[in-house]
Amino acid sequence: MSGEIGAGVGSEDSGHHAARYAGALAVDLGVPLVLVFGYDPILLGGEVGDLRAKVRELADRTLGKLRDELQATHPGLEIEILLVENRPVESLVFVAEQRSPRAVVVGHGGRGPLSGALLGSVCYEIVHRCPSPVIVVPEA
Repeated sequence: MSGEIGAGVGSEDSGHHAARYAGALAVDLGVPLVLVFGYDPILLGGEVGDLRAKVRELADRTLGKLRDELQATHPGLEIEILLVENRPVESLVFVAEQRSPRAVVVGHGGRGPLSGALLGSVCYEIVHRCPSPVIVVPEA
């Protein structure tokens, strides 16, 4: 195992509570934290470079703020940001397969069983597909 802790992070506050937990865990274990932002590839016709750039800009800005917050809370914590152009589930599974983190931390948004079944659940898929141990952090 590489020893790092991975955390899946979305573009809003989705997953930020999990990343905060992952940061504290990484500090406790004395290992680096990897923030993973997976986003669906843009498959629209025509010129999509601008849209792709905007998505990456949003991810950079969102994760940059989160990284700054975590480093202010945990000075000395080594944090890496990975932007992966794939569905969030596929991105986290890919990173876990490639890097073998000690654990992958994901948030659970508290969706009910019906909306989770209809809309899908990143948390559910990660728990069942991830090759690394998964820690699920419920929203506070």
